[in-house]
Amino acid sequence: MKKVLVLFAILTVSLGFALDLEERAAAFLESLASGEDFLLWEQGLRDKPNSSFKLLEGLNHLFIFGEGLPTPFEYYQPGNVSPEVVEEIASWVLSR
Repeated sequence: MKKVLVLFAILTVSLGFALDLEERAAAFLESLASGEDFLLWEQGLRDKPNSSFKLLEGLNHLFIFGEGLPTPFEYYQPGNVSPEVVEEIASWVLSR
């Protein structure tokens, strides 16, 4: 009986930990999708003269258009870097 209780306790703690991680991951992804992380980077680097920021709506971290929350499946979707990203980077480089 003690072995069953210990196993039950381990499974309960493990499940609770896994659910907590899942909730944290979902919250993180929502913050990414909302642009909250963008604002944090912008605030943190605003005093750096060699930094500039522009939020390009609808692009994922691969600079490819996506919808909804990011998922690992995005790595398997064909796509091209947005021309707007290429133009922004080229403009930034040429201005330096």
